[in-house]
Amino acid sequence: MYSRPEAKMIVTIKDAAKKLKGEAKCSFEAQVTHNYCHGSARFAKTLLGWKPATIQKGLAEKESGLIIVAHRSTGRPSALQLYPSLETDIRAIVDPTSQAN
Repeated sequence: MYSRPEAKMIVTIKDAAKKLKGEAKCSFEAQVTHNYCHGSARFAKTLLGWKPATIQKGLAEKESGLIIVAHRSTGRPSALQLYPSLETDIRAIVDPTSQAN
């Protein structure tokens, strides 16, 4: 069984991870997992509540030295993408009746 870091250190690590985004967060989680969780993404999930997939991605990046680009789903297209004339149509309706203070 792995030894647990002190509770105070866990709180500090979680706080630091919350403040990071994207590649920096992935790299940080991988480094913490390597240093304090013996490279085990499952133990890091149990200890810190992080997603194992993110940790594994960070560990793979660290090992290979290459950044793995995440595939992001685009989700639903914006209304302006679906209806390109929407903005001009709305402005045509609203501008004549609006006033600027």
